[in-house]
Amino acid sequence: MRISEVGNLGKIFSGGEENRGLEKKDYFIGTVCIAGAVAFWGFSKKMGSKIADGVSRVCKDCYNYFTKGKSENNSIRPNINKDTEELHELLQPIVVADRTCNDFSNVEKPKVLVDGLIYRGEKTLLFSPANSGKTIYAFQVAIETAKKYPNCKVVYFNQEMNDNQINNRLYPEGVDVPNDYYPSNLILKPSQMNSEAFVKNLLDSIPQNNGEIFVILDNITHLCPKQQSNDATDLVNKLTLIIQNAKIKRNVTVTSLIVAHTVKGHCELLSERDFNGKSTIYDLVDAAFAIGATRDENKYIVKLKQRNEKFSAKHLYIYEIKKGNQEKPYLHMELTSEAEAEVVFPSKKAKVNTSANNYQNNKKRYHQGRRWEFTEEQVSFLRELYDKSYSLRDAQKAFATRFGESPCHTHINKQYKIFQMAQIA
Repeated sequence: MRISEVGNLGKIFSGGEENRGLEKKDYFIGTVCIAGAVAFWGFSKKMGSKIADGVSRVCKDCYNYFTKGKSENNSIRPNINKDTEELHELLQPIVVADRTCNDFSNVEKPKVLVDGLIYRGEKTLLFSPANSGKTIYAFQVAIETAKKYPNCKVVYFNQEMNDNQINNRLYPEGVDVPNDYYPSNLILKPSQMNSEAFVKNLLDSIPQNNGEIFVILDNITHLCPKQQSNDATDLVNKLTLIIQNAKIKRNVTVTSLIVAHTVKGHCELLSERDFNGKSTIYDLVDAAFAIGATRDENKYIVKLKQRNEKFSAKHLYIYEIKKGNQEKPYLHMELTSEAEAEVVFPSKKAKVNTSANNYQNNKKRYHQGRRWEFTEEQVSFLRELYDKSYSLRDAQKAFATRFGESPCHTHINKQYKIFQMAQIA
């Protein structure tokens, strides 16, 4: 601290902006200690005039504080704005009356907002690795939901894309997009500074009486870089309270989609264990699904949590990313097929398109050093690799990818020699 700042000590310890909320006895002890230390140091350095002035200001300010009491608003921090401390209506907890089991007989069943994935009035989590299409799909969901339900207000909090990227996705070159194609009930919110700004903007977006709103946060990783931190948990808890209070106080149904990021690698089957936030956020949401990449560069969606319908975490929905066309001008994902996980991601220990007996025989002969018994399909596949001048190492990798397991280089080399002799003949 500089000498010129000593005079401000009185303001600091008398309840100024840097006040830490201490008790009166703490002020007294702290003031005496600091005043004595500063005075001793100052006089020892022959700077008694300036230090004495500073100490006198400290004592005077502290005397005024203890004699006149605290500020008029009875707060140790008198300069704080009371409006900032007041909770918003939808963040104030309310007391709900007790009910019996019979009271739930007429409760309305949850309705689907996005087929098979998102239900009205619930919190849903979507996560994926980088460049897996989560923003493409979230933006697509926002557009299609707004078009399908004109009375539903769709608010997309954009933390990912800049203006040029949005323009390229909505109005691609070579596609004539009508002026009224995109619905007016879809609102794009700019990037929020932090979670507090997001909550405030969300509260301002909710209708005052009756209605429905679908909120998409893309994505929570930007607001809360550590998804397992208290900030992320507090944000989801506030979102839960807002959804409950909006329904009770305003008769407004609030549905939310939280988009998050995971560091899981591509071309692997995602599960709930791959979510960066671990179990904190995952346990607080009502439903969850993930988007990943297949080995043939397509995308897949897998359901991981759902309370309203049965599902299998091994059942995948395969999508292709399509550029804008006349029917859907925006960049979107299109469902092409459905498949089981073991087909899309075959195990290294499993053989595809071969019988179980043949697999066991091949495995036994392989370990005994005997000749690998290739099937007709495997021979045909090796022939294609030979014609393409695949090396033994590359052929072994391609064979393992296709059939789940591969023989050693010796067996592939013998088959290559058979192809070579056939060409010579």
